[in-house]
Amino acid sequence: MKPKAAILFTSGTNCDQETMFAFEKAGGTSQLVHTSQLKGGEARLQDFQVIIIPGGFSYGDHLGSATVWANELKSFLWAGLLRFSQKGGLILGICNGFQVLVRLGLLPNLEGFGKEEVALAVNESGRFECRWVNLRVEPQSSCVFTKNIDRFYLPVAHGEGNFVPGNEKVAEALEQRNLICVRYCDEKGEPTQKYPLNPNGSYKAIAGICDRTGRIFGLMPHPERHILPQHHPNFFLGETAGSGFYLFKNAINYFK
Repeated sequence: MKPKAAILFTSGTNCDQETMFAFEKAGGTSQLVHTSQLKGGEARLQDFQVIIIPGGFSYGDHLGSATVWANELKSFLWAGLLRFSQKGGLILGICNGFQVLVRLGLLPNLEGFGKEEVALAVNESGRFECRWVNLRVEPQSSCVFTKNIDRFYLPVAHGEGNFVPGNEKVAEALEQRNLICVRYCDEKGEPTQKYPLNPNGSYKAIAGICDRTGRIFGLMPHPERHILPQHHPNFFLGETAGSGFYLFKNAINYFK
C-alpha cells in the first residue's frame, strides 16, 4: 500500500498543491487537509503515515512567521501530533512549515517536545530572498528524507529564514547529535556564510535540521519546486536534475 500524506493548509498557505504533486509524483498518495478539518474531526492524523506542513505565509505571518498557526496546532492538535510521531510517522516542514515545527518545539527536540530551542529570524539582508541555492547534505545525519543524497539545488523564498540556536549549549548539541541535515554551500560543496550563497545569514550555514529519530525534518528551501527537469532554471541549457524529487522519494521508500 502506498503511504498517504496529509498536506496541511490554512489561510495564507500557498505551496500545498505543489507539495501534493511532489509527493504523488514520488509514488505516494496524499490529501489536502485544512486545520479546521482536524479540529472538527472530519480528518484524523492517524489515517496518514506522513504529515507535511508546506510553505506560504500562514495567517499572513501576523504576530511573526508561523506564530498563529503553531499556536493553533498546539492548542487543538498537540496530543495527536505527539502520538503520530511516537508511532513512527514522518513529519516534514517546508519554509513556513519549518517555522511551525520550530515554534511548536517539535524541532530540534533536545530536551523534550514543546520547548522552543531555536529560531528562524529575519534575514540578515533585511529583505525577502527569492533565489536558487546549493545545499550540502551532512552524511552523519540520520534524517530519513536526505538518505543517500549528497547535494540539493533548490529555491528559497522567505523573509525570516535566518537559523539561530537559542544558546551555545543548543548549538553544540545540534552538532554533537548530528541533527544538522543540510547546509547552504558554494559550488564546491563547502558550507558558507557568504551572501547570497547563504541567503539569510544562518548560523553555520544551517538550512535544515531533524530530530533525534530522523523522522521529523524541517528546511527553509523548497524541494517541491524542483521535481521535474523543467523546474530547473537552466533546463533549456541541458540541465535535467529535479533534486527535490529524491527527498519525497525517500519518504515513500521509508515505508517499504
